[in-house]
Amino acid sequence: MLFALCSLLFALCSLLFALCSLLFALCSLLFALCSPLSALRSLLSALYPSLFCSVSNGIPTLSRPRCGN
Repeated sequence: MLFALCSLLFALCSLLFALCSLLFALCSLLFALCSPLSALRSLLSALYPSLFCSVSNGIPTLSRPRCGN
């Protein structure tokens, strides 16, 4: 009986570990995809500032540079 409970507990822990590993792998993949995109956006915004400027009702957003005055 005790052996069966320990085996069940071990199986549940193994499943939890597998799920956490999968989640970590997905997060790593997402980070690997986002890093080059962010670098590309920074490069493009340096080369073409007007491409990424954003004005909403005449008020520039904080996260993006101001459009030309």
